[in-house]
Amino acid sequence: MTGTSPQHCGPGCHLKSIFSLFFIKPEPGCPCNERARVMDLMGCRWCRANIETITDWLEEEATRRKVPFVRMVAKRLVKIAIWRAERKKPA
Repeated sequence: MTGTSPQHCGPGCHLKSIFSLFFIKPEPGCPCNERARVMDLMGCRWCRANIETITDWLEEEATRRKVPFVRMVAKRLVKIAIWRAERKKPA
């Protein structure tokens, strides 16, 4: 995760959690942790408005790792991460 507690986990934290279910984790030298931090700091509204940029980030990393990439699936995973973060906002 990004160092936040689960109840304060933002969209980047949730996206990392989703990818970890598929055994996809940040590697040394990749921008994954920093991008997740940006998503968390900027918040759900920013992530929703910049979903194409975030999906581009995922495609860039998939290309670097030489793994298959389906844009529609990646975008859906980002939306799920945003939804989870919205659902778990602290009161």
